[in-house]
Amino acid sequence: MKLKYLFLYLFVSFNGFFSFGKDRLVLVSASYGKNILAITESNGDVIWSYKTAGREKGHAGHHDVHMLNNGNILFHETWQDVKEINLKKKIVWKYDCATANGNRGRGVNVHAFSRLANGHTQIVESGVGRVIDVDRNGKLIRS
Repeated sequence: MKLKYLFLYLFVSFNGFFSFGKDRLVLVSASYGKNILAITESNGDVIWSYKTAGREKGHAGHHDVHMLNNGNILFHETWQDVKEINLKKKIVWKYDCATANGNRGRGVNVHAFSRLANGHTQIVESGVGRVIDVDRNGKLIRS
């Protein structure tokens, strides 16, 4: 399947962990009905994909996606979560912004996040208006 028609929202090129010679692989996040994360060859051939929840969980689109140094992918599947998935399609880390660190019962949406060099994850929570850093256990390190 070619994904060149699905490059609707976000392109993130990377080299290093998945670099094969001069060819570059592309991490694709196609949402708004497509609901897929994929790694493709530079010509669009899919070599890995993961179907995300999308509208069935009330989420219309991916706003952020990152290939991590360890080869895993950091993404969000709903407006309230951040997840890390490995290439075996196992969720190896997740954070629920709707219930964690004082957010239970409050309106919160995640629009941006990033894995920091120290291993913490920085998350921008709109609605509650804060930027937080959490550790691997979900403990609030900084707000």
